[in-house]
Amino acid sequence: MGEKTAARVSINISRRAQSAIKGEKFLMSWNISRYIYDDYIIISIDLQNPQRNAVAEISKLGDSWFFNRLFVPPEHRRKGIANALMEELVKILDAKCITLRNEINPYGDMTYEQLLAFYKKFGFKKTEEGFVRYPKTKKQELNVK
Repeated sequence: MGEKTAARVSINISRRAQSAIKGEKFLMSWNISRYIYDDYIIISIDLQNPQRNAVAEISKLGDSWFFNRLFVPPEHRRKGIANALMEELVKILDAKCITLRNEINPYGDMTYEQLLAFYKKFGFKKTEEGFVRYPKTKKQELNVK
């Protein structure tokens, strides 16, 4: 891993969510941690089980950034956690003007079409180079409140 460019930052977010299974609406609250290095970024949501936290990880190889993984434990899926991880990641990508490459591999419980729709919500587009998300803003100082 490269040099650390920002300290670990923990924030608490609350959001209204709707259960995909029963359609019930409820308020979710999570502690999200950001670990930002020169060549590696991790967004983690504390699910009260350190071995089974939800995470989004990206890393830099050469001049390109790649999506390593997005993981939500099966018992916590369909609660908006993956959306929350991606929303935090997108903030960082835009603030740091990072173009992110991604390969869609449906090895979990979502189909290729479901994953494609999910990533498209966050700005990924199919290009000759695969799936890519371009930053929406010019490089700016990352607000890490």
